[in-house]
Formats: sequence, structure tokens, C-alpha cells
Amino acid sequence: MEVEPNLRRFHRTVHDGAVLYHSDSYKSVAPQLPTLLQDANSAVAHFDSGEEHSLALLAVPRHCSWPRGT
Repeated sequence: MEVEPNLRRFHRTVHDGAVLYHSDSYKSVAPQLPTLLQDANSAVAHFDSGEEHSLALLAVPRHCSWPRGT
């Protein structure tokens, strides 16, 4: 049985990572990135439609402005 991703916890983790990133605490945020990306992929895959799917897709861009495509 698959456990439903906790979007509230996921959004909080993204927010906390963004705070660390913007405070130049790269050594603190870097170890969190692999898990964060896995959680994001799991949430999007789990919620295949509806409001939860949209929230999962928007979590990272809404909470942070990390460089993209670099």
C-alpha cells in the first residue's frame, strides 16, 4: 500500500531549503536536494490530477527562486 505524500510537510521542506539557500548556507541545503527531488517526483506521480497534483507541481517554484537550467 502506497503512502500518500504529505504536501504540507513537503512545502515546508522546500521553504526551509530556500531559506538556507538564500542565506548562502549551501553546505546545509545541498544534502537535502536529492531527497527533495525524490519527494517532488513522488508527489507529482501520486497525485495524478486535481488540486493536490497542482500543488505538488507548484511547490518548488512557489517557495523559492533557485536558479534553473544552470
